[in-house]
Amino acid sequence: METSYPCTCKLNESVDAAPQSVELKPGEYLVELWGASGGCNTKQRSGKGAYVWIRLNLVESKNFTIFVARTSTYSNITMVKGGCNGGGDSHQGTFNDGESLIAGGGGGSTSIGLSLLDSDRIAVAAGGGGCGNDYNGGNAGGLVGFDGISRTGTEHRRGASQEGSGMGGYYGGYRAENGKVKKGGKGTGVGFNGGGGGGGYYGGGGAYEAGGGGGSSYKKSGYYVRIQSGSETFRSPSGNEETGHYGNGFARIKFLSYPYAFSIINDIDFQFSILFFIVYKY
Repeated sequence: METSYPCTCKLNESVDAAPQSVELKPGEYLVELWGASGGCNTKQRSGKGAYVWIRLNLVESKNFTIFVARTSTYSNITMVKGGCNGGGDSHQGTFNDGESLIAGGGGGSTSIGLSLLDSDRIAVAAGGGGCGNDYNGGNAGGLVGFDGISRTGTEHRRGASQEGSGMGGYYGGYRAENGKVKKGGKGTGVGFNGGGGGGGYYGGGGAYEAGGGGGSSYKKSGYYVRIQSGSETFRSPSGNEETGHYGNGFARIKFLSYPYAFSIINDIDFQFSILFFIVYKY
């Protein structure tokens, strides 16, 4: 038995995703999270989202809160909002003709926790940075996000880490916005467009006329969690292999086993209208 949680955000709404709540009964579960990719006109230049899986062993019922991210879009004539749940906005420069000048917003992060509080987050799959000015967005990180590809003469838009957010790119006295907790930095520039940073535990830095940095993923101590960055190969939501996640964020919870010697389940639907008949072994 498994249930999927697709993204419910609307495009160009750079806000927190609406939380989706679920009560899990005693048992063992596999939770999978995919962060969203950054906005760009080509898949190759988009910063890719991370993948996280968690094994939960519950001896009692618990409530969990899930946030599912959205990717961003791109433009060569206007600023675009980052993907909901933490993606940084892109920047519109004064030169706006030609597809090589496209910039995209950062992708948001997908997470699961015990409540709405940041301190209760169990795991976060970070989002990738948006491309900008013909440069790639940075991929979402494991515990450290990847930098965007640097424009000549600029400082890198740093990916985030567990210690802090990514720093915005810098050039000619101008600096793009630094990332924040959960939020990627906004891109900037003068003549050219800059990509937004990816969302995550900490957000990646915005770009100065280049691609934004990727966000950092997260795992809480005391839980069995594996994180794979947006540069690694893992299973996609559809079951195929992908190198970094491209598209909207996604979450899935799969029931694996019961905690007791013998159980019978009547599986009605995943909104956990489920009847457990447990025979306890004394």
